[in-house]
Amino acid sequence: MKNKDKYHREWKKILRDLRKESGLTMNQVCQRSGIAPRLLSEYENLELKGSLSLYVVESILDVLGYELEVLLKEQPDFSAKKK
Repeated sequence: MKNKDKYHREWKKILRDLRKESGLTMNQVCQRSGIAPRLLSEYENLELKGSLSLYVVESILDVLGYELEVLLKEQPDFSAKKK
């Protein structure tokens, strides 16, 4: 379970960092993706444990202009942004 928690934590950090890098607020991401603000907050909160939905992750990444493959690599390549 510890590896799973570590993996989820890494994904959450990547999502938060990509959003901040994009210059979008949490509210803007929520409006554009249709994700509830509370859910996005939970996905960016490194202290909260829990599963991540690939659908939600993909929705967030789509708003930020990234492909899901960015998160599937061992060391994400942030230059893999969609054109």
